[in-house]
Amino acid sequence: MALVSFQDRKSFGEQLDPLVADGRLTRAEADDLEIAPRIFIPLREVLGSLGGLVILVGVVWTTTAALEDASPMSIAALLYIAAAIVLSLAFWMQVRFARADNVLGRRGGEVIELLGSAALVAAVAITLNEQNLRGEHVVLWIAVPGLVWSFLRLERSMFAATIASCVSWIAVVAASVSLLDAGDSWTAVIFTLGGFMLFAFSLSEPPFSFAPHAVGVLTMIFSSNGINGADRSAWLTLFPLAVAALLFLYGAAGSRLEVMLVSGIAVTVDVGILVGRSIESDVVSGLVVTAVGAALLAASIYTVTSSRRSSPTSSSSASIRTSPS
Repeated sequence: MALVSFQDRKSFGEQLDPLVADGRLTRAEADDLEIAPRIFIPLREVLGSLGGLVILVGVVWTTTAALEDASPMSIAALLYIAAAIVLSLAFWMQVRFARADNVLGRRGGEVIELLGSAALVAAVAITLNEQNLRGEHVVLWIAVPGLVWSFLRLERSMFAATIASCVSWIAVVAASVSLLDAGDSWTAVIFTLGGFMLFAFSLSEPPFSFAPHAVGVLTMIFSSNGINGADRSAWLTLFPLAVAALLFLYGAAGSRLEVMLVSGIAVTVDVGILVGRSIESDVVSGLVVTAVGAALLAASIYTVTSSRRSSPTSSSSASIRTSPS
């Protein structure tokens, strides 16, 4: 259910009124539906997650202080043991609560799985770093198997595998860019393509698709704007402008408020940079930016009026009556 819609449609409350008029809902039932929360998170789950986070901070703090003078491999060994215990508990919880159809228990198991995975990643990173490998190679040795494992677990996971796949993919892209020693422009392009891959992955509707969707959009916006460095050609600004404009159109078409907000700001910034670099006169630059804004406003008005003309009118819909029985 969409929380916000920019299309010419009836609101949730307006759609309840005809159901009440037809006798399919009572007014009390319609009022209950209208005030019911669209998203509900149990308080016990919020408190449990917060308590677990506080415990994690305390354990990490205590462990770090206790192992301050320990060797790296000793720390890695303890992390391996901790990861084995935590991951065993996580998978046991997921299997048991899946059989009992306990969603809250499964979510708790996946949170614990993410914590155990983080411990395992830290242990492997310390071990590989002690072998004097390059940092980029260490990242790839960890991220590539993590990406494969997360994809294999997608069908049986609620959100942990999707989050792990996003983190692993961004790590693979970052390490690859560093190994290629690409310039700033190519780095921006490669990261933008990496964000697009996450965005495309989210459209396949994996579990918790919000994660790759949000990370993909933000990566495309910020990475493409990385090409707007100092002393750059005005033509290079067309790349982030095109990315932001396409994302804005996607957000408008799908009523994605969060995408429209971020991409709209990016479009405004990119238009200002492009005009400022290509036109010397501040007055003319201001007029061009104003004209672009007026064009967007005219396009939005045209979209609204055309959708109203194409939608059936209330009078025509009211004229349809069922035959008497």
